[in-house]
Amino acid sequence: MKWPKSVLPLLLITGFLFLGSACQPEQTATTGETAHETKPKVEVSGEPLKLGYLICNSREETVVRFAPVAAHIGEKLGRKVIMYPVHTYQVKEEVEEKGFKFMKVNSIVYVQLHEKIGVEFMCGEKRGPFGRFTTGKIVAKKVDKELGGIKTMADLKGKRFAFGPMFAPFGYLVQYDLMLKNGINPEEDLEYYAIPWGAYKHDKAIYGVQMGAYDAGSAPDLDVIKMSEAGQIKMGEKFSEEDREFVVLAESEPGPYCTFAATKDADKELQAQIKQILLDLKPSDTVYMSPERLEVDGMSWDVGGFLRTGEVLNVCKAGLIDGYEDGSDSDYDGLRKMMKNVNMDPYADFDKE
Repeated sequence: MKWPKSVLPLLLITGFLFLGSACQPEQTATTGETAHETKPKVEVSGEPLKLGYLICNSREETVVRFAPVAAHIGEKLGRKVIMYPVHTYQVKEEVEEKGFKFMKVNSIVYVQLHEKIGVEFMCGEKRGPFGRFTTGKIVAKKVDKELGGIKTMADLKGKRFAFGPMFAPFGYLVQYDLMLKNGINPEEDLEYYAIPWGAYKHDKAIYGVQMGAYDAGSAPDLDVIKMSEAGQIKMGEKFSEEDREFVVLAESEPGPYCTFAATKDADKELQAQIKQILLDLKPSDTVYMSPERLEVDGMSWDVGGFLRTGEVLNVCKAGLIDGYEDGSDSDYDGLRKMMKNVNMDPYADFDKE
């Protein structure tokens, strides 16, 4: 087909525009970060670094969120990392069996490991309005004023209550402690209490109150923020008093949450290096994901979409964090008092000989 001369310039311009757009760097679907046009050279040396990561909602979610942090540490050190997702009730045994000396755990597990095997504080994860600290709430569903409803802590007596998982600092511990301090024994004064089954227990406890399955429940501040921003619940400062779905009966004092820690026999120079890498983490930092740099215990690359070779991920965005900050072991003293008041391991009476 012979094109008229007047059309040829337009075709040439269109062709150049098409070629230009086709050559733009691809963006990853999950983070919007610009992918590398060429595969970077991954260089690692020495023994792999073993890191333990407390499972949050599921093994898969934990890998999606924190594998980029682990890979970032390995990239900065020039070492391959082996990541071990571990359950809250197995960390001590996994430390002994797998041999990892550095780990990310929540504040309850940190206190337990500090008391039992001398685990040391390194730094804390920043997330939300209180940095590496957060709070926990006790909430009830707001009802029409004429119908009454639960308005105070005293109104909890004889009611149905939903806790988060038992090792959750701000979904179980602080709420149990708040009840005891307000003259309510959950074992005797509630009609019953429950812990939702499966993953995402915090979300399920809040949904349970929202839907009327429970009269009141635990609401960790970070989960309230997450669910409010996603439009799943109406709670918090962004909603007017009239629009809010929940009544906040009590809220704990801020306390430390997710914690990076090391065993007492960890190499001190390496410990200092890892700590500085975490403290230096910036919201703009990205990492190239590859099996040469990272191995995850029990999971394979490019199977199921949880570990994808060649992705370039924003470390903080993937982890839903703002970074890390310094602190000290004494920051956990408030939680220690609560754990003693609630009779929680390692201070429980049944542990005493």
